[in-house]
Amino acid sequence: MPLSGANTVQVPLFSGEPGRETTHWDHVLAIAKAAVAAVTLKEFAYRVDAQPSGVADALAERDRKRLAAEHLLALLTMAPEDHRRALLDAIARPLGYRVERVVPLTPSEEVAATRAYLAKMAPGLLAGLDKEIGR
Repeated sequence: MPLSGANTVQVPLFSGEPGRETTHWDHVLAIAKAAVAAVTLKEFAYRVDAQPSGVADALAERDRKRLAAEHLLALLTMAPEDHRRALLDAIARPLGYRVERVVPLTPSEEVAATRAYLAKMAPGLLAGLDKEIGR
């Protein structure tokens, strides 16, 4: 028997706001929205050959529009590393999988990741480092 939208149900997997359950897809979509914001709506729309308003409608699931799988893949290639990891984790973890990077970071990616971590966890240390190297 083929599955159709009328015959399928998404089981709530996450807690959301009080009184509102969040499904797996809602969770993935929320992470995707943050990733699009990080790369900018205009840049993402250009990359997927769509109008920004159409992408915004798809992200908001307005007018029966949905985020296409190929757009999700494009977002994964464009998004900063932290957003990429969050998006992959949002897809995989509820299904029982763990996301693990198998390709080592390039030196510039490693520096960017280290700086982002220091900015979040030890901003004073990062400021001292920047001062020391004349940045």
